[in-house]
Amino acid sequence: MPETPLSQEVEFRGGGFSPKPRRWMGFLVFILLIAFAEWGTRSGWISALVLPKPSDVLSTFGELYSSGLLFKHLLPSLSRLLMGGLMGVSIGISVGVL
Repeated sequence: MPETPLSQEVEFRGGGFSPKPRRWMGFLVFILLIAFAEWGTRSGWISALVLPKPSDVLSTFGELYSSGLLFKHLLPSLSRLLMGGLMGVSIGISVGVL
């Protein structure tokens, strides 16, 4: 009687549930969020005090860039951001050490 092995090698038959890469999905979600914000602010569902219209933000950015005021106001804003971050880190480390 010929001997048959109890275990045999089985060929791999599929990829299981591995996700397929969708590189465009992040860009699509970003565009949809911007479109939703634009629609919400134009329809009055979202207050302009809470969230300005993305189209207004883009037009104001263009005006500030073309007039040269963007870079004039950028340095003070970035320095405030850096100082706030440094203060937060130093307070966080101080409290963490206690």
